[in-house]
Amino acid sequence: MPQHSPPKFTDGGGYEKMMGRWSQVAGQLFLDFLAPARGLHWLDVGCGNGAFTELLFSQAGAAKVTGIDPSDGLIETARVRLQAHDTDLIVGDAQSLPFADQQFDAAVMALVINFLPDPPKAVSEMVRVVRPGGTLSSYIWDIEGGGFTMEPIRVALSGLGIEAPVTGPDKARRDYMEQVWESFGLEEISSTRMDVPLIYADFEDFWSSSTGIPNSVANVVKSLSESDQSRLKEGLRETLATGPDGTVSYTAAINATQGRVPNSP
Repeated sequence: MPQHSPPKFTDGGGYEKMMGRWSQVAGQLFLDFLAPARGLHWLDVGCGNGAFTELLFSQAGAAKVTGIDPSDGLIETARVRLQAHDTDLIVGDAQSLPFADQQFDAAVMALVINFLPDPPKAVSEMVRVVRPGGTLSSYIWDIEGGGFTMEPIRVALSGLGIEAPVTGPDKARRDYMEQVWESFGLEEISSTRMDVPLIYADFEDFWSSSTGIPNSVANVVKSLSESDQSRLKEGLRETLATGPDGTVSYTAAINATQGRVPNSP
């Protein structure tokens, strides 16, 4: 697979169009899996533009959410989105959390772990800042299992003899997350794989939202000649499920893991 640098998302609105809708559907399924208690103070590591953070309030009944993300632009978007909720949103590094020990009831990474240079370091920081008995959880697209949201485009590119990179597929495996959770002594570890269906209004909605913001796959698409882009789009039109009303649908998948910080002796 070609070497590439992980994408850096800065456009909150563009990210919402590309990934926000997926975050909403996947996040709801993920929270169903977690079945968390209500009234918790959550740490949302890699909170992005606040799409999942918002679900922590609306679906999980969070009392407060502290969010951290390396992107100024995404944090600014999240502040606008979440202004009606009790949040602290800061720019920072998941691998060096600027919080006191045992400060949170729960910590979560949503669509983050594969982008981290050192996931165990981030998990060790999450363990440090979560109280005994609190939970750590993560979900990410099942990249190696074909569950990435951009997989239809990657497959179509492969048909043209072009390989599109994806960041950290090895870090997105269930067994990898389980091993990291186990390495820090977390208890009651459980994991699952869940299908995530999504419907686009039409093909152009699918195409513009998938390729309209820089990401590892979209960058490859943009590098193609106009004729190759046309071939790619026609191939996708033929393979994607299209309803009689023109809607386009397909199913991605996430891997999810959770564990509990041991209670103090």
